[in-house]
Amino acid sequence: MLKYFNIYILIGVVLLFPFVYNSNSDEYEKRYLSSVSKQAECDTIMWCSWSYLGVPYKSNTLIGSKNTPEKFVINLEGMDCFTYIDYVHSLALSADYYDFVDRLKLTRYEDGIVSFKTRNHFFYDWSLNVKGIRDVTKLIRENKVTTVKKKLNLKSDGSVFLEGIPIREVEISYIKSKFITSAYVKNLNAGDYIGIYSEKEGLDVSHVGILIWEDKPYFRHASSIEGKVVDVDLFKYIKDKPGIIVYRYHKGLDSTIK
Repeated sequence: MLKYFNIYILIGVVLLFPFVYNSNSDEYEKRYLSSVSKQAECDTIMWCSWSYLGVPYKSNTLIGSKNTPEKFVINLEGMDCFTYIDYVHSLALSADYYDFVDRLKLTRYEDGIVSFKTRNHFFYDWSLNVKGIRDVTKLIRENKVTTVKKKLNLKSDGSVFLEGIPIREVEISYIKSKFITSAYVKNLNAGDYIGIYSEKEGLDVSHVGILIWEDKPYFRHASSIEGKVVDVDLFKYIKDKPGIIVYRYHKGLDSTIK
């Protein structure tokens, strides 16, 4: 547990790093101590995701655009759905705070290179750029998978979602929500990253979160509606959604693990 204690304590020395940050080490220490009293150790994606439950939702925390130089941001006081999974994944794999910083760069950016162009703007980019992440959607219920071609970043009116980011034609596979039944949800693993498929042109997902197994499956996510990181019943959440995409971390495929 000591190695994760360092992650929170060392927030107070972030001046050693050339990035933008929000620092409140006392609050991080309290959050850690509260977490550790209820869990053995933050050693899996599912358990590490618990550490941020209740953290306020905040959009647009990252800094960078076509015309604005990218800055490396760590903000554990407010996060959206995507920065949330960035922080969780990095925390789960790190040995201490300094390792957390390095892993966050590798999770948020292709090859850890901090720039707007190399940032993983789409969930699809995770399957390409985050070491050890694989698209396992077809393993959940292969005979019910829908595969479509999409031009990522291209809106239906011909404009783009993100200026300065190239348009790419990709294949996206997803499972319609009606096919995620109690019999097949068992093929999901605790800690799987779940993307909510978007029917909009140019987008792969509309939202992301983490699959949690307790007495039943939950979707843990940074919710703009609830205003914080929360758990919701998976079946209830996806029943009116188009479908899901499932990414899974495989430690053996991560060449950065020592």
